[in-house]
Amino acid sequence: MQGFVAAMFLLALTVAPVASGQAQQGSVIANSAAQTSSENKAGATTPETKFEVADATRRAILFTKYGLDVRLETRDATMHARAIVTVKNESAAPLDAIPLQISSSFAWEAINAEGKALRFVHHMVATDADHTGAMNEALVTLPAPLAVGSEQTLTVFYSGSAAPNAKRLEAIGTPPDVAIHADWDGIREEFTGLRGFGNVLWYPVCDVPVALGDGDRFFSAIGMTKLRESAASVSITVTEEFAGGAPTVAYLDGVTVPVEVTPAPEGSDVPGIATAKLKETKLGFATPTLFLARRAPESGNNLKLYARQSDAAATQSYMTAASILSSQMTDWFGAKVKRELNVLDPAEAEDSPFEDRALLVTNIANVDPKKLLGPMSHVLTHAYFPSPRPWLGEGVAQFMASVWTEHQQGREAAITQMDNQRGALSLAEPADPNHDAGQPLVRAHDPIFYRTKAAYVFWMLRGIVGDKPLMAALEQYDAAADQSSDYFQHLLEQTSGQKLDWFFNDWVERDRGLPDLNIQAVTPSQGSGEDSYIVAVTVANSGTAVADVPVTVSSADATVTAEMRIEAGGRATHRFLVHGRPTQVQANDGTTPETEASVHRKDIAYTPAQ
Repeated sequence: MQGFVAAMFLLALTVAPVASGQAQQGSVIANSAAQTSSENKAGATTPETKFEVADATRRAILFTKYGLDVRLETRDATMHARAIVTVKNESAAPLDAIPLQISSSFAWEAINAEGKALRFVHHMVATDADHTGAMNEALVTLPAPLAVGSEQTLTVFYSGSAAPNAKRLEAIGTPPDVAIHADWDGIREEFTGLRGFGNVLWYPVCDVPVALGDGDRFFSAIGMTKLRESAASVSITVTEEFAGGAPTVAYLDGVTVPVEVTPAPEGSDVPGIATAKLKETKLGFATPTLFLARRAPESGNNLKLYARQSDAAATQSYMTAASILSSQMTDWFGAKVKRELNVLDPAEAEDSPFEDRALLVTNIANVDPKKLLGPMSHVLTHAYFPSPRPWLGEGVAQFMASVWTEHQQGREAAITQMDNQRGALSLAEPADPNHDAGQPLVRAHDPIFYRTKAAYVFWMLRGIVGDKPLMAALEQYDAAADQSSDYFQHLLEQTSGQKLDWFFNDWVERDRGLPDLNIQAVTPSQGSGEDSYIVAVTVANSGTAVADVPVTVSSADATVTAEMRIEAGGRATHRFLVHGRPTQVQANDGTTPETEASVHRKDIAYTPAQ
């Protein structure tokens, strides 16, 4: 939830007017001669002052392996890096040269292949994928054309400043004091945080320039990059030179790793050295991230908290919130937690939160634990239910946050909370699913799908199979065994005893858009018993996805509810036996999203004959 809050915060900023004089995204905003190091002087030539890179070329490059080795100097917030990266040509033609991009605050030093220096030119290109609002793009001439489907390994050297920078947000009118706490990435004495593509390009990437002013396209572009590179492998080695106290905790790619410290000799000006290493692992639906901090550790209730010394007492608020939520977590996922949730204090209390799987970077404050329960129910889910699939990992977490709202404030409040995002989902869905594939959940890269739509899917499944079968499937879920897109479907079919192809085909495996229901006809008649009535209700679906919704007939004495399945473009009729004269019919209770309103009511009018 906290990562979602941060994302929504940035999304809100995109509606601000673009300041006059802002560079057009994708345009060259500066050119300079390549600064070559001793490793590539023999092979480098003076770069051209201008060059063009087609977006199709940028989209052709896929990173399949990252080997990142960086040295941080906290005294002047600088970084020196060597990146060994493997890239693949996914275009339809061989490539003679490939583009690589880093933050505009970094300078290229050398680019080698198989021990030989490669020629490259570079320029600055406007993009909001980096907090500076620009990237330093190099065009690297390859030793031989890179064939279609082939891979090339490059060794890249670069260095520069990695201090907090809010230029991109200030350029769209964000107040500086707000912007700097959203774009807090940088190297500091007590806290280094580098979040990756979409925040700061601290490692080489290759992507089309993006702009915050393009609305949700910015977040969709980040998601697409994460999805494309989810199968890539990553290893990271970080060496930090520190003058004060040594860092005590490190998170690389969202994983906590040990910190080895060599203190500075007493009385010497030589800095101390701290080293942290992440062995080669699968990147997953994420960007490579780097956090190194001096924090006080506390643990309990399946939490590890690393607080600024002044916040150490505040960790109890989070532990209490986790304790309150434990019964909900164990009900839905079983007693065994898959991994601990890690909470890390950012550099400053005002810094916006960030979520990276089971790592939450957020201000640890002494607040009423009840105020933490909503967001904590989301992030704690990642500890109980890790999944490599975004629609499962994020969708279940979002679902659990709404279930907690239901528990605390009632079902109506939970449905209202979801309905606040339904309009955005409706706009994002394809207008014609027969000609536009949209974003099936199994391949979704936009948060409106893998969070919002996925949460709706679990509410609908809850209504179809019931709580206990859904709980059993979530508890039995094994991320390591999830090797096919229909793994969870089959798991739920086993626990529920129901065939669910009809639902998963429209809502998960394909993007069939949304249903659009209406109560087409209501026909009441006197039943055989005293004061009993039979009500025939016909519900039509003019939308493009199947709907299975609760339909309720109410009288002054009773309510009767039944699930009705209405195929896309079809209609269905159900006869209800009701005690007392029926007064109203309701179709859908808001748990199934529709293109328009998701609750339909119709009063039952009587003729004298009735």
